[in-house]
Amino acid sequence: MSETLLASSVDRDIATLNAEFEALSPRDRILLSRQLFGERLVLATTFGPTAPVLLQQAAEAAPGMAVVSVRHGHETDKTLEHAEFYTHRFNLRLHIYEPLDDINLPPKPPEASDFQWRAKIEPFQRALNEHNALAYISGAMEWQTPERKDWSFVEQRGDVLAIHPLLDVSADDVDRFFEETGLPRNTDYYDPTKGPDQKQECKLNTVAYVGHRAVGNLVDRAYITRTS
Repeated sequence: MSETLLASSVDRDIATLNAEFEALSPRDRILLSRQLFGERLVLATTFGPTAPVLLQQAAEAAPGMAVVSVRHGHETDKTLEHAEFYTHRFNLRLHIYEPLDDINLPPKPPEASDFQWRAKIEPFQRALNEHNALAYISGAMEWQTPERKDWSFVEQRGDVLAIHPLLDVSADDVDRFFEETGLPRNTDYYDPTKGPDQKQECKLNTVAYVGHRAVGNLVDRAYITRTS
């Protein structure tokens, strides 16, 4: 099959999966993702202000999923406290990755600054490689940045799929979640890769990652186990 036809096939499969996600709840989207990718699915979290929404849903729908968190070295004390609290609260299988400043890093993607690449993207690429990941789940919500309004539930990011099961969760939904659960909210979160106003994309969810290609007939539930 030519590269053009393969790309067209992949786009159709992702479109089909997005249509399926549209009708599901966030929890069921996580469950379906787990069914599709099994142990080759990881969850990414920063333990930021909205992180517990995703963590609780994932803990209930897919307990034991590998959780990866990149620590850029500028976390607030509150963020570190929340990371410890929620790791124990949801019994997370947490894996922490940090920048490697003492080695020569690979060339950065053109859309990411050198700092973003060193602080967030390279460690996350390493996490994907070490977990043999075909896909990852993020807690991105479309109201958080202007760019996210144009995102889909499932997107190809180089050789992996980025899955955003909470994309249509509103800010009011998040407020209601904390009111109903009584869980603590991180109100002192800071990420230097998101700019002075903390409203920019850190680029972690927008760059292309190199690894095991998450392509093929995604609607065919046997595809992943048959080809991985």
